[in-house]
Amino acid sequence: MLFRSTYFVKGKILQVIAESKDEKIKKLVEDPLPKAYAAYKKAIATDEKHKINKSVEIQLPLLNNDFISLGIVKFQAKEFPGALDAFETSLEIGKNSIFGGAVDTSIVFNAGLAAYNGKMWDKANRYFAQAKDLSYGGTNVYQLMNTVYLNQGDTAKAESIMKEGIARSEEHTSEL
Repeated sequence: MLFRSTYFVKGKILQVIAESKDEKIKKLVEDPLPKAYAAYKKAIATDEKHKINKSVEIQLPLLNNDFISLGIVKFQAKEFPGALDAFETSLEIGKNSIFGGAVDTSIVFNAGLAAYNGKMWDKANRYFAQAKDLSYGGTNVYQLMNTVYLNQGDTAKAESIMKEGIARSEEHTSEL
């Protein structure tokens, strides 16, 4: 019992540090959000009687928002690997049952953009493909995937994805 409560409190403290507007407090711990998430996961893992899970689940939407905010800040600072890590963690948190199986399509797309801008082509393609499958990003996602394939030297896939994008665009136009 002591361990799960300790990890939960550690997670909350780290999360408060990350959310602080006071720069002195923010500097108390390096990368507090990933550490908070690790502490929450440890609290759940050590909770054999599932007494702390609800408390952690209450924190997860707030933590998820913190990771999204961190991703945006890092993206704007052109720290694309850090932005990608934050968006990926948000997507991981989003798999928790408290979110009801919903996927945040904008975060999937933003993860793709962070990977794209960081020239992490495989991850960019994976997230853009997921966004495309979720019908998010419109024709932009096809153009971005085309560029990814060209950067990977795969002209056949680049041509194929553009044809798919054109067909999808024509379908959408005929629906109007």
